[in-house]
Amino acid sequence: MPIMSPILSRKLSLLAIALPMLAGCIEWDHQEVRYRYDAKADRLRIFQNYEGIYGADKKDSLSSSERSQLKSVLAGGRTFFFANWIVEINLPEVKGAVHDLRFKGTDSVAEDELNRALSEMQESLVKNCTIENGSFYLNSKGQLSAVQTVEIRNWSKLLPLVEKTLGLFYKHSAQNDEADADQVAHYERVRQGWKFFNIKGNAFEAKFPGTQAEFDKTFSADGRKKMKEAGIHVSCENDTIVFRFGKSGDTITKLAMDPFKKSYRANLHEHLKGKQPIEETLDVEKAAKKFLR
Repeated sequence: MPIMSPILSRKLSLLAIALPMLAGCIEWDHQEVRYRYDAKADRLRIFQNYEGIYGADKKDSLSSSERSQLKSVLAGGRTFFFANWIVEINLPEVKGAVHDLRFKGTDSVAEDELNRALSEMQESLVKNCTIENGSFYLNSKGQLSAVQTVEIRNWSKLLPLVEKTLGLFYKHSAQNDEADADQVAHYERVRQGWKFFNIKGNAFEAKFPGTQAEFDKTFSADGRKKMKEAGIHVSCENDTIVFRFGKSGDTITKLAMDPFKKSYRANLHEHLKGKQPIEETLDVEKAAKKFLR
């Protein structure tokens, strides 16, 4: 069962541009996300660790779509949060979308307004976000693994742009000819004054209007279990879908999840031999602390 519905995924994708992976894709057995918000520098730093990386389509080689995805990731500017069902930041795609959205005219005033806000938010993200690929290495099981670093500057200035864009998304959804009663009711709550995010240090809370029925339909039991194990708490409180993770007193917050059913094979490892440096081992904790300090 899916972890969350396409509708909520689309809302969350406004945070960074989440683009669905190709049918054939690179997968991994385990991911750790460590992050730290430095209020003084107004900087969010994230250290990504992917373990047991492989191509899912074939046992002994990569499919053409997997080779294409690998080439894109190696080129830089892409990072994934738990397989991309939460969100993917794809800076090359965002850069290409900024201009198109800014000058794209439609027959809908609400949609034009949303596109302009989305363009402004994306432009800020491109300007203030840096994603760098780190080392490939072999984990304790001898499986191909890799790390990445992500830095988002002017974090407190980006969030209001995200808030504005999400609000306009609800407005556009409510004014659509196919809008249902719930969408109209949700926008009315947003219109009266709604704060989507509450962030204090490393403590993160996100709230979206949503009924209990929508919550039950959106999140599978397996999805809720996985999120809880990762350290992400999701609930429905007073017709509001709430996400919480991290603690305000954390120096570094760590979230960990096994995004896919574990079925590692060494096809990607074999594909990269002689093409990319692969370290025999890596002290991930040490590397993370060095970046996040």
